[in-house]
Amino acid sequence: MKPLSSVTDAVSGIAVGNVRSSDAETISAVERQILDIAEAFDDGESTEEEWNKLTEAAAKCKDLNKRITEVADEISRLIDTMNGYDIDKVTSADKADIEKLIADTDTLLSGDNLTDAERATLEALKGTARALLDCIAAVKDAAEADEITSVKDITKDNVKLRDKEPLEKAEKALEGALRDFGGNYTEGESKNLGEKLEAAKAALAAIGNAEKAAEEINKLPSADDAKLSDKSALDRVKVIVDGLTENEKAMLGKDALGKLDALAEKIKALAEEANSPGTGDTGNPALWIALLFISGGFVIGTTVVGKKKKRSVK
Repeated sequence: MKPLSSVTDAVSGIAVGNVRSSDAETISAVERQILDIAEAFDDGESTEEEWNKLTEAAAKCKDLNKRITEVADEISRLIDTMNGYDIDKVTSADKADIEKLIADTDTLLSGDNLTDAERATLEALKGTARALLDCIAAVKDAAEADEITSVKDITKDNVKLRDKEPLEKAEKALEGALRDFGGNYTEGESKNLGEKLEAAKAALAAIGNAEKAAEEINKLPSADDAKLSDKSALDRVKVIVDGLTENEKAMLGKDALGKLDALAEKIKALAEEANSPGTGDTGNPALWIALLFISGGFVIGTTVVGKKKKRSVK
């Protein structure tokens, strides 16, 4: 019988902690030789100690093959898991699993069971995983940009004219986040960003309504320069102002609203003056004609009465 030591020398330096897939062929060759020895084992010529060594050698080869299989399965699992991610669709919900994948990869890399090729594969896989985490971080940063958070409490019901520029920046940042990372947000995150964008747009629309009304008010004359013919323009602007919300009216300011009130009072006074014949009214021809006829009749009547008195005296 061939000495067992001459067979097991090939795997004597290999242990579970350092066995690699490249050792598989050597281990298989040793296993075949051990099997041949076991079949030729003669209880009469061999001792129990020799048999125990034989079985121990066979068990060692089994453990080595088991470790090779475990490492190969773990590498396959990590690769398959990584292949399931798409950098254009990875979201914050994937973060914990990707971090665990990196930790599992580091566990393999820290051991001595990898060939150079396997180690290079896992290093590349780890780099891809870190790129996914970087993407998740960038997505988060885009959603929490200063331009967005600075207007988080502004609504159409409390917006001020001074908020216009910050809101425009927030609108641009939100549209950019949804455009550039639309597939990287969870359903809840996407909904939240959409609501923020709508709120910013509504606040900007409120500012726009106030600005439009202010522009129309500025086109109106002052109360001092008002004419009765300005009434139609005033009525048109009042319809615009009446359609504003309370906050939009507040953005107009007291001066603009005061101008409207003063102009309305002046035009009302002009209309009342035009419709009431007063002693100082020189703009009503019909009134003057009537007064002319009345005064003419009075003169004629006075003349006739005077002539009658003269005849009576004679």
